[in-house]
Amino acid sequence: MDDVVPAPNASRPAGSTLHYTRTSIDRLTGTVKEGRLFTIEAAGETTDEFTGTIRAFHPHGSLLPVEEFPLEYSLLVCALGSIEILGGNKSVGMGRCLVRIEEPITWRRDGAIQRPCSLSETLAVFERDEWETYVDLYENQAKT
Repeated sequence: MDDVVPAPNASRPAGSTLHYTRTSIDRLTGTVKEGRLFTIEAAGETTDEFTGTIRAFHPHGSLLPVEEFPLEYSLLVCALGSIEILGGNKSVGMGRCLVRIEEPITWRRDGAIQRPCSLSETLAVFERDEWETYVDLYENQAKT
């Protein structure tokens, strides 16, 4: 992640936070843990947006030998799209987020010219039921 910054339409000034005072609950007994009163600082209940760029790098020749968008990067795009919570205090509802992947997604194979792809192109491997073939190919390459 190179450059995560508040989006131009952020709902509150940069640096504004809220403080929450909480207690720690013992999950086994469901009661308050003794001496566990604490205050946390958090972004609060807003719809702040952040924007940034993710760059993935790989050693020359390390991707599966396919001409399409690489399976390894398809898995990365899939994983990023599945993120729903970031940070701590998730059990009390904090850190909810929505990751939006903007198009085009660009990639280059072994130093070639960047090639823009749509989100559907990057995830096409999962629609064609070919991903199992790629996994087998990956496992075979790992053995050599």
